[in-house]
Amino acid sequence: TDAERTRFETMTAAEIYELFDEYDRQKRERRETVTHLLARLFSQKLGRDLTEDEQRTLRRRIETLGSERVGDVVLAFDRDALGAWLARPDAG
Repeated sequence: TDAERTRFETMTAAEIYELFDEYDRQKRERRETVTHLLARLFSQKLGRDLTEDEQRTLRRRIETLGSERVGDVVLAFDRDALGAWLARPDAG
């Protein structure tokens, strides 16, 4: 709208940086929430807590493969296949 356009046109650089910082913070929070939820699903399916190495692997896989693909894996694989997928460094 015209009012929004005017608001953005009159923002100072500091206000724009603040807006981007807030966007980055919210994006980080969403990513952390998704990672936490997927980790819980993995733990429940495996019947145990994830090790620190597995948690790091899971975070890396979410970053490289995306949360949708990792979610598909946790839903589709049985316990043994899921453990093997998490243990394999080249799994996709």
